[in-house]
Amino acid sequence: MKTAKTPESAEAHAEKLQEQRLKRHYKRRWPIYAAVIFTIEAVLAIGAWTLIYGSIKHRPVTARNDDVKITVQNARITNGDATYKPGNGYRYVILNAQFLNISSDTIWLAPVVQTYVKDNANHQYELAPASVIDPLEANPLAAGQQRGGQLSYVVPAGSKDLSFCFIQNPKDTSVCLPLSL
Repeated sequence: MKTAKTPESAEAHAEKLQEQRLKRHYKRRWPIYAAVIFTIEAVLAIGAWTLIYGSIKHRPVTARNDDVKITVQNARITNGDATYKPGNGYRYVILNAQFLNISSDTIWLAPVVQTYVKDNANHQYELAPASVIDPLEANPLAAGQQRGGQLSYVVPAGSKDLSFCFIQNPKDTSVCLPLSL
Protein backbone atom coordinates (compact mmCIF):
# COMPACT_ATOMS: atom_id res chain seq x y z
CA MET A 1 0.00 0.00 0.00
CA LYS A 2 1.30 3.38 -0.97
CA THR A 3 1.32 6.22 1.46
CA ALA A 4 0.40 9.63 0.28
CA LYS A 5 3.11 12.29 0.32
CA THR A 6 2.42 15.21 2.53
CA PRO A 7 2.47 18.44 0.63
CA GLU A 8 5.52 20.64 1.33
CA SER A 9 4.99 24.14 2.41
CA ALA A 10 5.94 26.79 -0.12
CA GLU A 11 8.77 28.00 2.13
CA ALA A 12 10.25 24.52 2.57
CA HIS A 13 10.05 23.91 -1.16
CA ALA A 14 11.75 27.26 -1.92
CA GLU A 15 14.54 26.50 0.60
CA LYS A 16 15.07 23.07 -0.95
CA LEU A 17 15.32 24.57 -4.46
CA GLN A 18 17.72 27.26 -3.26
CA GLU A 19 19.92 24.62 -1.61
CA GLN A 20 20.01 22.57 -4.83
CA ARG A 21 20.93 25.65 -6.87
CA LEU A 22 23.75 26.54 -4.46
CA LYS A 23 25.12 22.99 -4.59
CA ARG A 24 25.19 23.10 -8.40
CA HIS A 25 26.70 26.61 -8.34
CA TYR A 26 29.56 25.71 -5.94
CA LYS A 27 30.13 22.33 -7.57
CA ARG A 28 30.86 24.03 -10.90
CA ARG A 29 32.84 26.93 -9.48
CA TRP A 30 34.79 25.46 -6.56
CA PRO A 31 38.15 25.55 -8.42
CA ILE A 32 37.70 29.29 -8.97
CA TYR A 33 36.79 29.90 -5.34
CA ALA A 34 39.72 27.78 -4.14
CA ALA A 35 42.12 29.74 -6.37
CA VAL A 36 40.76 33.07 -5.13
CA ILE A 37 41.02 32.00 -1.48
CA PHE A 38 44.57 30.71 -2.01
CA THR A 39 45.57 33.98 -3.71
CA ILE A 40 44.08 36.07 -0.89
CA GLU A 41 45.88 33.96 1.72
CA ALA A 42 49.19 34.29 -0.15
CA VAL A 43 48.83 38.07 -0.47
CA LEU A 44 47.99 38.36 3.23
CA ALA A 45 50.94 36.18 4.21
CA ILE A 46 53.38 38.16 2.05
CA GLY A 47 51.91 41.42 3.30
CA ALA A 48 52.24 40.30 6.92
CA TRP A 49 55.85 39.22 6.29
CA THR A 50 56.69 42.59 4.76
CA LEU A 51 54.88 44.49 7.51
CA ILE A 52 56.60 42.55 10.28
CA TYR A 53 60.00 41.92 8.75
CA GLY A 54 60.28 44.60 6.07
CA SER A 55 61.96 44.00 2.78
CA ILE A 56 65.28 42.18 2.88
CA LYS A 57 67.75 43.32 0.22
CA HIS A 58 71.09 42.98 2.00
CA ARG A 59 73.69 40.37 1.07
CA PRO A 60 75.99 38.97 3.77
CA VAL A 61 79.22 40.90 4.38
CA THR A 62 82.09 40.03 6.70
CA ALA A 63 84.88 42.05 8.34
CA ARG A 64 87.29 41.48 11.20
CA ASN A 65 89.64 43.08 13.65
CA ASP A 66 92.29 41.31 15.78
CA ASP A 67 89.72 39.71 18.09
CA VAL A 68 86.38 39.43 16.30
CA LYS A 69 85.06 38.34 12.93
CA ILE A 70 81.71 40.04 12.21
CA THR A 71 79.20 38.98 9.58
CA VAL A 72 76.00 40.88 8.83
CA GLN A 73 73.74 38.16 7.43
CA ASN A 74 70.85 40.41 6.43
CA ALA A 75 69.53 43.90 6.96
CA ARG A 76 66.18 45.50 6.32
CA ILE A 77 64.34 48.77 6.69
CA THR A 78 60.98 48.83 8.44
CA ASN A 79 58.49 51.36 9.76
CA GLY A 80 58.19 49.54 13.07
CA ASP A 81 55.14 47.77 14.44
CA ALA A 82 52.30 48.36 16.90
CA THR A 83 54.70 48.41 19.88
CA TYR A 84 57.66 50.34 18.49
CA LYS A 85 57.34 53.19 15.97
CA PRO A 86 60.17 55.54 15.03
CA GLY A 87 59.36 59.24 14.96
CA ASN A 88 58.11 61.01 11.85
CA GLY A 89 60.72 60.98 9.12
CA TYR A 90 62.61 58.03 10.65
CA ARG A 91 62.82 54.30 9.93
CA TYR A 92 64.26 51.25 11.64
CA VAL A 93 67.27 49.43 10.25
CA ILE A 94 67.18 45.91 11.66
CA LEU A 95 70.09 43.62 10.98
CA ASN A 96 71.12 40.10 11.86
CA ALA A 97 74.78 39.99 12.89
CA GLN A 98 77.11 37.14 13.85
CA PHE A 99 80.17 37.67 16.04
CA LEU A 100 82.97 35.08 16.20
CA ASN A 101 85.75 35.45 18.78
CA ILE A 102 88.95 34.70 16.82
CA SER A 103 91.26 35.60 19.70
CA SER A 104 92.59 33.25 22.39
CA ASP A 105 90.95 35.27 25.18
CA THR A 106 87.38 35.76 26.33
CA ILE A 107 86.05 39.12 25.20
CA TRP A 108 82.99 41.09 26.23
CA LEU A 109 80.28 41.64 23.64
CA ALA A 110 78.05 44.62 24.53
CA PRO A 111 76.11 45.81 21.44
CA VAL A 112 74.60 48.85 23.14
CA VAL A 113 78.03 50.46 23.59
CA GLN A 114 80.08 48.69 20.90
CA THR A 115 77.85 49.04 17.81
CA TYR A 116 76.30 51.81 15.76
CA VAL A 117 75.13 52.54 12.23
CA LYS A 118 76.56 55.49 10.30
CA ASP A 119 75.55 57.17 7.06
CA ASN A 120 77.60 58.69 4.23
CA ALA A 121 77.79 62.01 6.12
CA ASN A 122 79.33 60.19 9.14
CA HIS A 123 76.25 60.69 11.33
CA GLN A 124 76.12 57.90 13.92
CA TYR A 125 72.90 56.19 15.04
CA GLU A 126 72.93 54.23 18.28
CA LEU A 127 71.12 51.00 19.13
CA ALA A 128 67.37 51.61 19.61
CA PRO A 129 64.59 49.38 20.96
CA ALA A 130 62.42 47.58 18.40
CA SER A 131 60.43 44.38 18.16
CA VAL A 132 62.97 41.82 17.07
CA ILE A 133 62.63 38.06 17.22
CA ASP A 134 66.17 37.21 18.34
CA PRO A 135 67.89 40.20 19.99
CA LEU A 136 71.67 40.11 20.40
CA GLU A 137 72.35 40.47 24.11
CA ALA A 138 75.47 41.53 25.99
CA ASN A 139 77.52 38.53 27.11
CA PRO A 140 81.08 37.31 27.34
CA LEU A 141 82.30 35.57 24.22
CA ALA A 142 84.82 32.78 24.85
CA ALA A 143 87.67 32.03 22.45
CA GLY A 144 86.27 30.37 19.32
CA GLN A 145 82.68 31.01 20.38
CA GLN A 146 80.13 32.51 17.99
CA ARG A 147 77.01 34.44 18.90
CA GLY A 148 74.45 36.12 16.72
CA GLY A 149 71.20 37.99 16.89
CA GLN A 150 69.27 41.01 15.71
CA LEU A 151 70.11 44.65 16.32
CA SER A 152 67.92 47.68 15.59
CA TYR A 153 68.74 51.32 14.88
CA VAL A 154 66.56 54.35 14.14
CA VAL A 155 67.82 56.35 11.14
CA PRO A 156 66.38 59.25 9.11
CA ALA A 157 64.17 57.99 6.27
CA GLY A 158 66.44 59.45 3.58
CA SER A 159 69.73 58.05 4.92
CA LYS A 160 72.04 56.74 2.21
CA ASP A 161 75.05 54.43 2.19
CA LEU A 162 74.56 53.05 5.69
CA SER A 163 77.28 51.01 7.39
CA PHE A 164 77.16 48.84 10.50
CA CYS A 165 80.12 49.55 12.79
CA PHE A 166 81.66 47.68 15.71
CA ILE A 167 84.30 49.03 18.09
CA GLN A 168 85.94 46.60 20.52
CA ASN A 169 87.06 49.27 22.97
CA PRO A 170 87.43 53.07 22.83
CA LYS A 171 91.14 52.85 21.92
CA ASP A 172 90.43 50.79 18.78
CA THR A 173 89.25 51.95 15.39
CA SER A 174 85.81 50.86 14.26
CA VAL A 175 85.26 47.95 11.92
CA CYS A 176 82.50 48.98 9.51
CA LEU A 177 80.51 46.85 7.08
CA PRO A 178 78.42 48.38 4.28
CA LEU A 179 74.69 47.66 4.34
CA SER A 180 73.10 47.32 0.91
CA LEU A 181 69.55 48.45 1.62
